[in-house]
Amino acid sequence: MAQVVPGFDSKHGLPYNRIWGNLDFTLEAGYRFAYYINAIAIIQLGTLVQAKLGTLQPELATGTMAINSTDSRYSPFTLNGPYLNLTIALL
Repeated sequence: MAQVVPGFDSKHGLPYNRIWGNLDFTLEAGYRFAYYINAIAIIQLGTLVQAKLGTLQPELATGTMAINSTDSRYSPFTLNGPYLNLTIALL
């Protein structure tokens, strides 16, 4: 199942850049805030309907197990806190 999830994501930090020879080092530290609306879906099964084959009892029958009812709940996904990012690039 695919869904479009609206959200907000921001990073507030300070970078430090240093060039050593042919390497470019960038170190960034700060705080990240991410909030995605209804990104996590929890689907709970309700009652089950078991197929009955001929005269066999449902617990002895092999066949299809069908779901009679479901309940779905959505909750947001948040990611907040400090972060540290190191990037190394060749010049």
